[in-house]
Amino acid sequence: MCVDAFDVAFVAGEDEIMEKFRRFNHGLVMSTEHDGLCGLEVTQAELGLQCQAVGGYMPNLNMGGWIGERKYVLHVFAEAERVRRPRPVNPSYNYDVLIQWLMEMKAFGGGDGAAFDADWHCAIFQSMNKADVMWDADGKRLTNTVTRTKPCVLHYNGDKSLVRYDQDVKRILA
Repeated sequence: MCVDAFDVAFVAGEDEIMEKFRRFNHGLVMSTEHDGLCGLEVTQAELGLQCQAVGGYMPNLNMGGWIGERKYVLHVFAEAERVRRPRPVNPSYNYDVLIQWLMEMKAFGGGDGAAFDADWHCAIFQSMNKADVMWDADGKRLTNTVTRTKPCVLHYNGDKSLVRYDQDVKRILA
């Protein structure tokens, strides 16, 4: 698993995380968020349609958290660069970050056996930016009120002050 180090809170142990990961159909699961990268409107629109089609919640991929089988993850990352980098959807956009190529591969396909899942229902990862969540009675776990899931990893992306992160971590550790 890879997560942002400075703005992530774990609210579940490795057994629960691995159990949820195994429910997905691929060896790589990416976290998601509402906003995503600007400048990729066509890609974001397609991801939004795919997310909506499965009853998802947050349509845009987010590198703040992902989990996968090492060899498979390396394959997907290499394929995303190989296939999507030379054929950008928006040629005027400055493509120089892996997440851009991954978003386009998820949106439009490509790659040799390099499919992966997006955690559109927030089963493992919960972006706290524009999140619809409710803390459980004990104040240690939360439920996504849209998908009714209990995420394992909270990613406080978008809050540069880390005020909410600090408040919630104190709640979790109390």
